[in-house]
Amino acid sequence: MGDDRWRFGVTNFFPGISSDGGFHVNKWTPRLEFSGPLAKGRAWFHNGFDAFYSVDTIHGLPSGQNRTNGFTASDLSRFQVNLTHANTLTGSFLFNLADTARSGLSILNPVETTTNHRQTLFMSTIRDQHYFGHGALLDVGFADDRTMLRDSPQGTQLYEITPFGELGNYFTGTTGTRTGSNGSPTYFCPHCTCWGRTS
Repeated sequence: MGDDRWRFGVTNFFPGISSDGGFHVNKWTPRLEFSGPLAKGRAWFHNGFDAFYSVDTIHGLPSGQNRTNGFTASDLSRFQVNLTHANTLTGSFLFNLADTARSGLSILNPVETTTNHRQTLFMSTIRDQHYFGHGALLDVGFADDRTMLRDSPQGTQLYEITPFGELGNYFTGTTGTRTGSNGSPTYFCPHCTCWGRTS
């Protein structure tokens, strides 16, 4: 969640290079993270980002029409605030992205039959924990998520399935959204002893 020191980290910063069909970046998986204090001794944050980029070459297709590429990314931010010695507030925000061009490209599925796929996710959470005497705890949390999805064909031409492969543009496209929210109040009672004793 972070602490009173500033911290930074970077890995896999340099991409991979391929000479298949000409020099190009074919793989890249950078990761970055940093954390530190918002208010020393009381509030902290942490952010982590990672991504994956790839290019795949399909042999047997004409140059310029033989590659599909994809990009995914995820960014997570978290924070914690100690409101009092017995009250802690935490939260997070997550963003996910998946973007693929020419999805489904193959020797039997040329560029015009493929689709472009894109999906995004936003999720946020917040939680308040308050400690009472004798071990009692009140935990109140809330989360919200929103997802958007789109699959787009390359055009509106008639889609044909033949013994030698597929022709035309994919026959359907998809666009959709989904949202959801939920809360969870929980109270943990203190430990009670009616008879006897514990050790």
